[in-house]
Amino acid sequence: MIQRFYVDNFKPFRRFELHFPTPFTVIAGANGTGKSSICEALDLMMRLTLERPEAVMKDLGENLVRNKWAKSSYIRLEVDVKLQDRTCITWKIAIAKKRYWGIASETVTAGGQDVLRRKWRRIEVLNAETGAWDK
Repeated sequence: MIQRFYVDNFKPFRRFELHFPTPFTVIAGANGTGKSSICEALDLMMRLTLERPEAVMKDLGENLVRNKWAKSSYIRLEVDVKLQDRTCITWKIAIAKKRYWGIASETVTAGGQDVLRRKWRRIEVLNAETGAWDK
């Protein structure tokens, strides 16, 4: 179950956090307040779990970034998910555009400990047996 969702620099949102207190949550509001943008940001994160990042990124347009005049375009997304065994997983991802869109950084935390780290194309996974970071 998603418990918390955070988005920064995506469409109308700047440092926006949304908590989901129950398994069923309704998002309501007037036209133009960002309801669809919340769904699009969640969809972007879910697509990144299922598809290759390059395939997801090629569809991103400039209109997704809130600050179009900044030298560095980035979008930050975070989600906290509670699993059935009550383990909480936090996934943080930063998507940036230099010449092309790409994943600038990514961290997955389970039980309060990082288990995956990524900086651009360098990925490290925590080896549970040795406690070392494997590349």
